[in-house]
Amino acid sequence: MPLQFEVRLDGALGQGLAAFKESSEKKLAAQVAKSKAHSVRQSNRTVSLYAGGPDTNAFAFRASISHGETAQFNTGQDIIRLLKEFSRSGPIDRVNFFDHGTANGIIGANQSLIGLYIGNPTNPVYQGQYQDIHGNPYRFNYDDIFNHGARGQASAEELATAIIGGYINLARRATITFFGCNSDAIASHLEFMLNASGRGDISVTGASGNVYPINANTASAVDHGWWNTYQMGKGHNAGRTRSNK
Repeated sequence: MPLQFEVRLDGALGQGLAAFKESSEKKLAAQVAKSKAHSVRQSNRTVSLYAGGPDTNAFAFRASISHGETAQFNTGQDIIRLLKEFSRSGPIDRVNFFDHGTANGIIGANQSLIGLYIGNPTNPVYQGQYQDIHGNPYRFNYDDIFNHGARGQASAEELATAIIGGYINLARRATITFFGCNSDAIASHLEFMLNASGRGDISVTGASGNVYPINANTASAVDHGWWNTYQMGKGHNAGRTRSNK
């Protein structure tokens, strides 16, 4: 017969832990309610952010085709700050990111370590390799991002927290698209956190391969991969091409 253990928390300690749990649950529920309350109105509003650095002009042009509001970012913290500022004017229906990307996330300006990344710097699988628009290769180790003095970087968790808390005001059924190469990992990671916290209505799309522009930059295609879209905790194949508009 297997041994059975029972741990009982009596008195002030048990009451204190129960109160802490109830308070945490209420706080999360309040944040989700705030996010949903702010996001009711549908405005068909698009915000496109493009990365600084040597390829800024190319990214800025693709962002301009989206026929919405645009702004340049250099760091992951810029991304969060800019989306908060755009949110002051009301809900956002579509967010686009035009940038270089790896399985780690979004590259910051000037091939630096100051972008938006999956928050797991101890995982050795995250070693970044990407190319600029001229095909020049770059590589860095993900460990360097958070451990060697880089400034301005942010994590997908920080972005999700700002959305869930209503500081970034995304409309119901809003879409987020990462147009950088190999962005499938950060897309699925971000959507997982949003869905777990009550914003599974938001869909997030990323590419599972290298991305290149087609049709005079009006669309983006994936080389040896697919566009994958995640929503409500599930993913589906969204084809090889995606409009930048």
